Amino acid sequence: MIGGLALLPSTSGIISKFIGKTEFPVVSFETLEADPNQDYYIICPEYLCPEGSANMVSARYNASATEMRARLLSFVDNRPNITLKNIDLNIQQFDFTENVPNSTFPDIITIRIIQNEGGTSSLAIYSRSVIGEGLAGSNKRRVENWLLIFNRFK
Repeated sequence: MIGGLALLPSTSGIISKFIGKTEFPVVSFETLEADPNQDYYIICPEYLCPEGSANMVSARYNASATEMRARLLSFVDNRPNITLKNIDLNIQQFDFTENVPNSTFPDIITIRIIQNEGGTSSLAIYSRSVIGEGLAGSNKRRVENWLLIFNRFK
């Protein structure tokens, strides 16, 4: 069935984008406006995202951005269904795909680690489904699960 979808002009770009070696569009949390027709969930510090764009305000963690990054990458290393696709170390932003059981296309998770004053950090996370509406609440649950890896720093 996927092979047949690849022949259709309207889906071949989608398939190559998420299965092939195509770069992801850069997410700018400062100007992020999620597509209301897309299943997504966003957490963000109040000062980073535009007002009203986040579903939840990010907590402050008692850890440096370096400690947070090490924890994040250790988590990802142990998950064969998660793949790092892009990394921008200048702003500590990472794009991952996560393969979901019974889903043809992976979902996308963008995470930025923000170093705050006083040695604390915050996170911005944008989880979205590539195609369709996804299961109700699936991106919220995904973000909540990713947040669990940082609980030791609260």
